[in-house]
Amino acid sequence: MEHKTCFNEDANAMCVDVIGEFQSSDVDCTFEILDKQFEGKDYYRLLIDLSQSNGNLSAEARRLLSEKLKAKRSARIAFVITRPTSRMIARVVVALSKSSHEKDFFKDKARALAWLKQE
Repeated sequence: MEHKTCFNEDANAMCVDVIGEFQSSDVDCTFEILDKQFEGKDYYRLLIDLSQSNGNLSAEARRLLSEKLKAKRSARIAFVITRPTSRMIARVVVALSKSSHEKDFFKDKARALAWLKQE
């Protein structure tokens, strides 16, 4: 997995920078990191930055992401997306997850983090 993950203390959020293609094998790695960070908590915040992705997401990766998001407890998820195709794919993943998570789409990381910090 060449994607970057970090925890933003100020926003109390896990940040995932997707670099290149996000493959189905990356889904489990990403959610293992997320689960460890938020173990024992009933709410989490997540920023998924797709600005460095190539826009490719296989059907299997979309399915796995949707399943993982659906299974998660309450969340607030911000997507940073600069390409229309990536925005479309993210909306499909979110719709397929049928989750009740709060989510929004942004063109830059600063606005996404500001939104995540809101209660």
